[in-house]
Amino acid sequence: MRILNRHRLTKPWSAETVYVGRGHPLGNPYRIGQDGTREEVIEQYRTWLEDALRRENPHVLAALRTLRENSDLVCSCAPAPCHGDVIAEIWARERERLEARPAVFVFGSNLAGRHGAGAARYAAAVFGAAAGVGSGPTGQSYAIPTKDERLKTLPLERIAPEVRAFYRYAEGHPDADFLVTPIGCGLAGYRKEWIAPLFATPPRNVWFTDAGFDALVSRPVVVRRVIVAGSRSVADRRLVFDALDRLAAKWGGERFEVVCGEARGADALGREWARERGYPVVAMPARWNATDAPCAIVHEKTGRRYNARAGMDRNAWMAAYGTHLAAFWDGESSGTRHMIKTAEACGVHTWVKIISAPSDSRANQ
Repeated sequence: MRILNRHRLTKPWSAETVYVGRGHPLGNPYRIGQDGTREEVIEQYRTWLEDALRRENPHVLAALRTLRENSDLVCSCAPAPCHGDVIAEIWARERERLEARPAVFVFGSNLAGRHGAGAARYAAAVFGAAAGVGSGPTGQSYAIPTKDERLKTLPLERIAPEVRAFYRYAEGHPDADFLVTPIGCGLAGYRKEWIAPLFATPPRNVWFTDAGFDALVSRPVVVRRVIVAGSRSVADRRLVFDALDRLAAKWGGERFEVVCGEARGADALGREWARERGYPVVAMPARWNATDAPCAIVHEKTGRRYNARAGMDRNAWMAAYGTHLAAFWDGESSGTRHMIKTAEACGVHTWVKIISAPSDSRANQ
């Protein structure tokens, strides 16, 4: 394992390089001058890293487990001593422990399977990710696409089902640990708060290398999380309440939570019903003002710019979080149609009531 100075490297860096500066889980939180001399700062870092290992800090352990003997650690100090030397030393010492269980490197990919940059390039060089494989297991890694075949960023409703498929794969391979990088937060351009909600309810053998990303991943304790959604035109309170009462009894209302998109109509009635019945409500409003989001469709109305895709993004978050969907649809609303399709793609147990024709309903129960 080599320690290299980023200022002395020619670009592009080799595929095996890992930048361990500040911002990386193994970055040195201590600064020369502010926190002491070079030697003192290195020793402070050693103490910090040893303590993280003793406490079994999951993010530090996951980051160490993404390293291999042929990994190159890149910092700003080499050939002067630096924290990279400590990482290499401790990794070598702890190697047997770190490799006791198989580790699968999980990275953001494109559907063309062109692993030419970022974590994908590292996955190809170090974990055997094969060219042409843009989704699913490959080598000792797992690809979750965040871009399409033309390297255009995918919308959240395309990424969410891929995350669900990954979770099913991880659950089916309990003898391995899956080390998830902050996918979609690099070249795809998403912020962590947009992608992390898609990773709700991770299996126990899924580890996140980035603490900030992990902090945004929901781990609900309520078993049944029911999305109540539908057309804004839905106004029949009794119809909605009666249907939800029946579904609650069928789906098991003891441990029950309502997920609400905070829109008018069916969403609002679902929230009302939950509060009257004493069920907790998890609100996931659309972020209409996020006009800088990847894939945003920016419109202007009464002098205000807004993201017309915000409702679709919200649907993806709800589908990733929920276990069931109760949709009250007028048969026309494109937003409700999108919610239904996204939920079904994510494997959510889906019930749909066509409210324009009370006798016409379909259910996957």
